Amino acid sequence: MGDTNPLGFYYKWKGLGLSRPEDIPLSQLESTLNYLAKLFHTYQRKKFSVLSPFMPIYLVKGNHDAEQGFYAAFHQMLREASLPQRLKLWPQPAWGLDKHEQNYFPLFFGPHSDMLGPFGSKKDDVMLMLMDGERYVTSVSNPEARTFDSGTLGAAQNQDIENLLKYTPEMRYKFFFMHRLLNGMMGGPNGDLAKPPYRRGLLATAEDFEKLKNMGFNINLGTIEQIGLTELLMQYNVNELIIGHDHIFSRRRATGENGKLNLMVAGSPKARGELNWYEGPYSELWRDFCGDHGGYGSSAGSRESDFWGPAGYVKLTISKDGIKREYIRSSNNHPYTNIPEKYLVGDKLPDKFHIEFPMKGSYGN
Repeated sequence: MGDTNPLGFYYKWKGLGLSRPEDIPLSQLESTLNYLAKLFHTYQRKKFSVLSPFMPIYLVKGNHDAEQGFYAAFHQMLREASLPQRLKLWPQPAWGLDKHEQNYFPLFFGPHSDMLGPFGSKKDDVMLMLMDGERYVTSVSNPEARTFDSGTLGAAQNQDIENLLKYTPEMRYKFFFMHRLLNGMMGGPNGDLAKPPYRRGLLATAEDFEKLKNMGFNINLGTIEQIGLTELLMQYNVNELIIGHDHIFSRRRATGENGKLNLMVAGSPKARGELNWYEGPYSELWRDFCGDHGGYGSSAGSRESDFWGPAGYVKLTISKDGIKREYIRSSNNHPYTNIPEKYLVGDKLPDKFHIEFPMKGSYGN
């Protein structure tokens, strides 16, 4: 679900003993960037090597992965160095108008459908669509998205997705995956409005963004691409849209004129939750968008939690009998979690499902 390569976190390079692009002599820049790109993707491949001989692994690109892990003034040069290394070391299915980048693609499973053959799909088949919500946001002229409405799937991916849905109307199960929604909570990672938007939360409908507008934020609903994507998925009866960016487990149901759409944040197996998101100076904004974490460390469980933090992972079981969603505890990481101590590693945690959610706080009032 994204952010699987910590070497792609640009701010960590210096601490890892790696040269940042602005510190590299111009004569060595190209060769050094090629070296770093190969290093990052080799590291990522090695990290998954315990699993990859036994099962297929498909990656949803996040804001710290592959080309998107490279920031700022050298974005285009770093991208040109990274892309061929990713294609070589982490090949994914080539599909759609931008198949040369292998950055988004559908997977098909079931008795009537081969892996990449949607046209013979029947009611018992399953489609998993992995989207790329990062690639088309940045450009040479705009290396880092700085506007609230800059999130986009790009023209090619949007066209491919619409065509895909038109050709698969009978499929019983359709799940869509992306690292984070195209638009969401403003501000940096902690909700600091002085920083570029970080796209947190499960805001998905025109009603959600209208609430934001009423809270005092300057929003033009006509420029929010997530609204159109949500309506399209509702129109074609997609079961769920799943993201990973927020490092928590939470679910809500969005409703609109075209029907309904379940949304899920799929958790994180990392060792500790982000206390500065939940209790820091901008935590009121976080609570508006994501809810209350219910306590952290020694206070865990002191309040009712609206979501589970790390460490955990989603187990999604799709069968002819229906869909089962489970959040499984993956590490005993007290005191750095809001998961009560009574739940042990491997235990299924209670579901966190919301109808009226987010927007339960009072930010801006």
